[in-house]
Amino acid sequence: MLRHPLKREIIATYLTNTLTNRVGATLVHQLAEETDAAPADIVRACIIARAVFGLEDIWQGIDALDNQVPDALQAQMLADTGRLIERASLWFLRHRVERSAIEAAVARFRAAADLVGPQLATLLAPADAAAQGARRDELMQAGVPAELARRVAGADSIAAVLDIAEIAAACERKLELVASLYFALDLHLNHGWLRERVSALPTDSHWQMLARAALFDDLAALKRALTTSVIRLSPTLETPEALIAAWQAHNQVPLERYRRFLAEQQAAGTVDLAMLSVAMREMRLIEGA
Repeated sequence: MLRHPLKREIIATYLTNTLTNRVGATLVHQLAEETDAAPADIVRACIIARAVFGLEDIWQGIDALDNQVPDALQAQMLADTGRLIERASLWFLRHRVERSAIEAAVARFRAAADLVGPQLATLLAPADAAAQGARRDELMQAGVPAELARRVAGADSIAAVLDIAEIAAACERKLELVASLYFALDLHLNHGWLRERVSALPTDSHWQMLARAALFDDLAALKRALTTSVIRLSPTLETPEALIAAWQAHNQVPLERYRRFLAEQQAAGTVDLAMLSVAMREMRLIEGA
């Protein structure tokens, strides 16, 4: 292939067909709208994401279920993995992985994904773990093999491993500790509820879509910053429980204010862009306390 005179055209056609078949024809356009990145950079980010999370193996596993499970179920499983590759591709676009560093990045993040993925059920907040377990069981009852069901059910959560690996490297702490802390903070910040509300925002216009994307970026950045600040506040502590206890004691006033404000939003029922923007500000005050 490397000596073929049309190697660029062949590779480009293969990658275009792969992404179109697996994640749809609009993903590149959508990510370009959200990031202003060039199509080639978007495809490169998608290929990195595919390799990091072993999506080719997952897709082949879904294909192997032809005539064994309903077509609609296979389509839904592909949609689940499509959201993962979208989130991961956005992450790599934001972090601008250089071409020369692609192989190293894939190796580092793939190792983190392989380590954290099987442990997700024990790391997630109870409600999230229960939802993921229910989805896994549903897939298995429909005839999906156990390992494939686990990986598809965990697709919405496993993208967090990218942030976890970055934090672990920056703070020079064990990946397992950072992963446990990262997900444990969800109980104290209600991060999952905020993300659901952001996902529910309308995207009928170009600006609404950009606003929602900006909130997703802000929420992820705040979660990274908060996890980092918890670790750096108590560099000698070695368990997530001890780290969070020290952090709560240090940030008691802003945490109480944040929780009170979030409870008011949850009681209100409908949450709009303005309310979520203020919630982000309150979370930012905790991080800067």
